[in-house]
Amino acid sequence: MTNNYKSLDEEHQNDIDFKYNENRQTLGKLSELDILKIFNEFTRGKNKRQVIIPVGFPQAGKSFLLSSLFYYSRKATERNWKANFENKEPFNDGFLSVNTMVDYFQQKKQYPQTISGTVDIIGVRMEPSRRNLPVSEYAFIDLAGEDLKEIKVSNQGKFGDQINGILKSIAGSRPIFLLITPYEPALGDHDEDTLHSDFLNHLKMNLTNLFNESIFVVIVSQWDKNPNRETDSVEEYIEQNRPQLYGQIQNSNTVYGEYSVADITTGKDNEGNEFIFFQQINKEYPKRLWDRLYKISTGKDLSKSWWEKLFG
Repeated sequence: MTNNYKSLDEEHQNDIDFKYNENRQTLGKLSELDILKIFNEFTRGKNKRQVIIPVGFPQAGKSFLLSSLFYYSRKATERNWKANFENKEPFNDGFLSVNTMVDYFQQKKQYPQTISGTVDIIGVRMEPSRRNLPVSEYAFIDLAGEDLKEIKVSNQGKFGDQINGILKSIAGSRPIFLLITPYEPALGDHDEDTLHSDFLNHLKMNLTNLFNESIFVVIVSQWDKNPNRETDSVEEYIEQNRPQLYGQIQNSNTVYGEYSVADITTGKDNEGNEFIFFQQINKEYPKRLWDRLYKISTGKDLSKSWWEKLFG
């Protein structure tokens, strides 16, 4: 009988981390001018894409969420659209990383933590099956949680030149920030709240136009840990447990949602190694998020035709 879990022993995890992160672009090799040139290719003109930046601090579940999202776009047979991932510059490294994401997720392996000082730029083209719906193109900018954590005032309280260069380069593109916060954060509610608040405050104070034009999608990850998940409101959860985050975006263009990659159980095997057990991969949450991203970027409803809307 095959076990549906994978050990998380340190040596094995380090091997996974290296294999995944060797595909990623190293930020330290890029000047601010390099970054502006790269991002200008898909944030301006006829090649403009919907920019999406997932913001998740260490152990928030950002990597699992992205692997779940891309796995669904590749493997789910019930989709009414198809996804094509760009493999040419500047998306070539991101294309390799997506392949790794999907591979590890399909094998139900622990997803590697992204190494500090790296970035992935992932290009996705979504083509709906219905001919009257427009094609939508996205650029996911995947930054390491360790780098984003530097914005906390008790750390450095500022970003390096490369991350600031990325944020400056997307100004004017009406980006979507996916603010990912776990239901039970390892850092505790207060520190998790402070990290997000400091990030948003940095945008508000230093990149005001970018903050004002952005769309914020607040996602509570690991929602399966909530015993009252069927009845609880995500917005009320954020208001009560992330009050600083909630206050920063209360008057902004904000959407709230929850996410679970799977029904997951953690524990230790007979040799004392920690494991994760995927009881069932969730398809509903990635479907909802893709639908929401399409709606934001195009103003169109991906899931229902006008006939279906008319009759519920």
